[in-house]
Amino acid sequence: MSAFALAQAAASSLNRGARAHARAERAAYGRTARQSASILIIHHDAAVIRELQGALEASGHSVQSLQSGRNLLRETAHLDISLVLLGEPGDRPALQMLAWLRARMQGAMPVVFLAEPERRADMIAALSEGADDALTLPVQLDELAVRIQAQLRRAYPESAQCPTCIEWGAYRIDLIERRIALKGNDIELTPREFDLARLLFMHIDRIVPRNTLIDQVWGIHDPCTSHSLSSHIYRVKHKLELASNHGLILRTFYSLGYRLEKVPTPAAATRTRAIDGATASSTWFPNHVS
Repeated sequence: MSAFALAQAAASSLNRGARAHARAERAAYGRTARQSASILIIHHDAAVIRELQGALEASGHSVQSLQSGRNLLRETAHLDISLVLLGEPGDRPALQMLAWLRARMQGAMPVVFLAEPERRADMIAALSEGADDALTLPVQLDELAVRIQAQLRRAYPESAQCPTCIEWGAYRIDLIERRIALKGNDIELTPREFDLARLLFMHIDRIVPRNTLIDQVWGIHDPCTSHSLSSHIYRVKHKLELASNHGLILRTFYSLGYRLEKVPTPAAATRTRAIDGATASSTWFPNHVS
């Protein structure tokens, strides 16, 4: 074999090794530090939304979507989101909506701009106007997932470490041993019941869509699965004794999903009122993820 052929073979081997190393790093990152978030997709094309939503929900994110800027203006007060994927709303310029988002919504919230294929110049304009990242449609879904994780780590560094245990009030969820204890007593759960409880506790005070729960726990969608989800949620609620006396209630949003909500315990509310009626809104809820 010639020296040139040997050099080519060595380079090819190095490239294969580098690609394998990169794949291993991405896999390890996904196992150890993936953050789940509530993501809003804004785009006029329902097919684009479906593709992005399916990929994001499969990664554990909860997803909401809007197809017009008018809907965004109307729904802002009701949105609870961590990151926005902003494409063309259809009824007004995306760059105008970017300026509006930056002026009206939480400053630290990342915005990833999705430029139309024929309008790559919009990417530069969006970055100049305050977008945190920009991509051209159609996006590579694996690249989008990595970019979203980078933005979440940057914006929410306190959540960047994948938790091994969640503690909230009297509840302790061990994600490694897959056990949940209430006041130190283990609660007997089936594997699916544990997975549902884990997802709800990881998104306290946020709606977890039914589709996300089904994708993460069952992996298939059919009428039987939908009924099974409702039955499992009922059992989780009663086994974990999710009620105001433990500081958490499970609220159902029919056809949408479920939300684990923080509420004042009777004892905490009594203590707060006893101190000063004016401090009633400052009841402390222990909330710790380790």
